[in-house]
Amino acid sequence: MRPPHTSFKIATQWDIPQSEWTVANIRSALQEHESGRLRRSSQLIDAMGRDARISGDLETRVRSLTCRGALPFEVQAPEGGDGRKRASALQRQRELWWYVCPESEIAPLLRSSIMAGPGLGYLDWQVDGGEWIPQVRWLPTHGLSYERYPIGKLRPGWVYQTADGEQLQVTPGDGSWILHQPNGW
Repeated sequence: MRPPHTSFKIATQWDIPQSEWTVANIRSALQEHESGRLRRSSQLIDAMGRDARISGDLETRVRSLTCRGALPFEVQAPEGGDGRKRASALQRQRELWWYVCPESEIAPLLRSSIMAGPGLGYLDWQVDGGEWIPQVRWLPTHGLSYERYPIGKLRPGWVYQTADGEQLQVTPGDGSWILHQPNGW
């Protein structure tokens, strides 16, 4: 069976970036965020990133967890399953880890989850010698929202609006989407 493949135009800031934030603008963006609409809070996060102290501290935190040489890291075999295949599967996972999860994609995903709550990505599947291999791709949270009520064919849950206006159902665990929420929603 062919794994799902996601292809769409990535949403970023659709408007001109807001350079001045009043208390009322910030409160409004935070209220929208708490309602599940992340577009304006993502713009606020972008603006906060222009502060050297915030971006420096955030980068230190992110790099300490996502860089190859930062912390001791080891891919381990899961418990259970078919023990006869465990060693070969573990070896293949170790070989592929940094290709599947490149630092350039994992770092912004973690950065988003720290600042916005959820970090969003998708799996870009490629065939290599008859083997399907995914690669994590980060998506900015500007197009992400949590919809409590159905929208057309979409059911309640996370929705990603592309730059073209297409709304995609985000279903973590379906082989296409990654939704990292270290603190829940």
